[in-house]
Amino acid sequence: MHISSISNATFAPVANADSVHPATVEASSVSDPRPADRYDFSNMTVRQFFDAVSELQSTGQISGDEALDLICTLGIWNDGSLSHDEYLDLRMDNSYEIIQQQIACADAQGRIAERDISIRGLALLKRLNGTLRRVDVEA
Repeated sequence: MHISSISNATFAPVANADSVHPATVEASSVSDPRPADRYDFSNMTVRQFFDAVSELQSTGQISGDEALDLICTLGIWNDGSLSHDEYLDLRMDNSYEIIQQQIACADAQGRIAERDISIRGLALLKRLNGTLRRVDVEA
C-alpha cells in the first residue's frame, strides 16, 4: 500500500519534488558503517514529512508497513493541530525520548499493538537518521 493511498484524505503527497528537503550527511570515513545519506526530519513541515516518507516508500527504502509505523509512531495523523506548513519538532535529542515514553505508557496500559508500532517506528526513525542499519529492534 502506497502512502498516498492511506493519507489522501488529509495529506496527499505533493508532486513538487522541491518540497522534500532531506538532509544529506556525508559519512565521516570510509569505515563508518552508517549510510552516507540520511533523512533529517528535525526541520520539516508536515507536508515535507509526508513527501519524504512517500519518496522513501516509492524508492523501496521502506515498505508500506514501515511508512505506516513511522507516521503512527510520530503521531502526525492530522488531528487539526498541525497545518501542512507548520514545522515538526522531531529533533533527535527529544523525539527518541518521547517515543520511548509512548512505548512505556502503552506497555503499562497493556496496549500491545500500539507498543509494537511505536517500537518499530522508533527503530525506523533511528535507521533513517543513520544510527541503525536495519529495523529489527525487540522490546
